[in-house]
Amino acid sequence: MAPSAMHVIPVLVVVSLAVATSPNFRGSADCVDDNAFCTAWARQGQCQANPGYMLVVCKKSCSACPATTTTPAPTTTTAPPTTTAPPPPPCVDENALCAAWARQGQCQTNPGYMLVVCKKSCSACPATTTTPAPTTTTAPPTTAAPPPAPCVDENSLCAAWARQGQCQANPGYMLVVCRRSCSACPPAPPAPRPGPSPGPISSGTMTVLGPGVLNTGSCTYAAADVGGSRSAVAQSPAILQGNYCGGGHAVNPDGAGCGRCYELLGPTGAPLAVQIVDASATTTFNCNGPAFRALSGVESGVVDVRYRPVACRTAGPPVATVVQHSRWYGKFLFGNLPEPPRSVAITTERGTSDLRRVGVTAQWEGSPPGGLAGSVQLALTLAGGARVSVHCRLDAPPGAACSR
Repeated sequence: MAPSAMHVIPVLVVVSLAVATSPNFRGSADCVDDNAFCTAWARQGQCQANPGYMLVVCKKSCSACPATTTTPAPTTTTAPPTTTAPPPPPCVDENALCAAWARQGQCQTNPGYMLVVCKKSCSACPATTTTPAPTTTTAPPTTAAPPPAPCVDENSLCAAWARQGQCQANPGYMLVVCRRSCSACPPAPPAPRPGPSPGPISSGTMTVLGPGVLNTGSCTYAAADVGGSRSAVAQSPAILQGNYCGGGHAVNPDGAGCGRCYELLGPTGAPLAVQIVDASATTTFNCNGPAFRALSGVESGVVDVRYRPVACRTAGPPVATVVQHSRWYGKFLFGNLPEPPRSVAITTERGTSDLRRVGVTAQWEGSPPGGLAGSVQLALTLAGGARVSVHCRLDAPPGAACSR
């Protein structure tokens, strides 16, 4: 074959194949020349002139084989424990021609090969951060989540590579360095649900309840006709721990405060959250014996307290119980809520209507148009605006949870 023909072959091959062929990164065992003329073409400078073809077909002659490393045999030496993260691998070019290829635009044309072998010349090194030395400063406790890392592209060529399909072809690199262009940003966290916040601190007085007030309290959470102390709506954490009180008009106006919780601070200096289960005619709070003693340090009397509204602790989902029902009338109680409901709507097969609170109790009643049968849906709007929905079976016995 004449030298002139040998010189023309790589140009013709590049025209027909360079566009359709994408270089693949293969191990050193496959690093060979796939054409007998590779050595000659390499001497003519075709590795630099036509890298799109030559780096695939003539890897050996173009010295385009990826660097290999030898893994040492494992030993039984035990390294001392350390808290220092291992250094990242060096970001270097693995071929002496990388800089020249990069100037020819091969970082964009052949990213599948160039981003692996020529990371430095293609500016494909991941961003590094410097970790400051630890200090002994103690940060104050916080409940706020740390801000998410910015979802950005760390290389100016990310958008071009993404258009070429590199997010799918080279996800190991692209989904880390080109998160924005690859749409690999994590979803935004959901907005927090509205809920009660601790209110302002007020001053009041507290005395001690007589025994059995939970069962006779005006809120009726544990009244005899709803199952007494075993009632499903009398199983909140505060009630089970004995931390309940009657509330005066300032905290339980006409029964609207039934079920609300307050954090009290008395002479002992130990705050305690209590739940309203009754009315109080003489003091701001009229508390169960154990709660009164924990707050006051004495057995009886009237003591000064400071208080503020807080969200009640709950144990599981909201609970509803049927106090009474007939074909045309229903009465319900609710428990295990962070705060009391300010309105309740009932939905039957015939439509939706509002219930009304019964006197100074925590009970809600109504006569829905079309009557009651089977089961109903109860939609509660709590005092702070949060909404809760409970599905209630009307055949549940009094005091049992109709919402199971």
